[in-house]
Amino acid sequence: MVKEAIAIDINSIRCSINFFGSDFSGSKIPLFIMPVAVDVSELIEGLHMRLNPVIKSGEASSHVLVTFEAKDWNDDLSPWSAPAIGRNQKAFGGFADKTLQWIQDVLIPKVTLFVPNVRDGKKGLLGYSMAGLFALWAMSRTDIFSVYASCSGSLWYDGFVEYFKKTAPQAPCCVYLSLGDKEEFARNPKFAAVGNATREIAAHLKTLPMIEDSALIWNPGGHTGAVGESLAKAQLWMKKHL
Repeated sequence: MVKEAIAIDINSIRCSINFFGSDFSGSKIPLFIMPVAVDVSELIEGLHMRLNPVIKSGEASSHVLVTFEAKDWNDDLSPWSAPAIGRNQKAFGGFADKTLQWIQDVLIPKVTLFVPNVRDGKKGLLGYSMAGLFALWAMSRTDIFSVYASCSGSLWYDGFVEYFKKTAPQAPCCVYLSLGDKEEFARNPKFAAVGNATREIAAHLKTLPMIEDSALIWNPGGHTGAVGESLAKAQLWMKKHL
């Protein structure tokens, strides 16, 4: 019987290798990477409840999801420095480049030691909130991922829409976007800009030759609503586009 998860520690960064499904005998098992802010064991348990029946039915195949806890959510996932968005809030450090390099040079090689058959499998990058922003930004910086998902991504981030329109994916890929239908009605005008920012990026994706497919899905609720449901939908879409 396949373990549901393997916990590993890489230089004090807590990581979890999560197995979805039961058939990992193939030589090219898909690998998804997802940055998280805190321990997400309950979230992962919920994802198993949503995804395993679909995989068992044959609608989707088995895959591996690796999560890692960012040491500083705002610094490690922000593409460049930016001011704080409110009182008593911390400014953004802009260390996404270092995080992406660590994923490529340290995390993925480490994971392949535990699960060798993900080495040659297709890979995806997904995330929620700042991690969703990070996923879309990474498209223009690496060619190792073939599918990306940004769920309730912080696409309101200073200068991001402009940056996204001026850059291009490093390799052919598919992109999934989702947003809660109440998120653009946030009281903070910075957060409220996420609706138009997401629409602009979704429209721009349709114009890029390197984008093989893309989707924008509106989920009911606000930013902290059904996070697990949103991420489960994203993973199923990603699997179908590998």
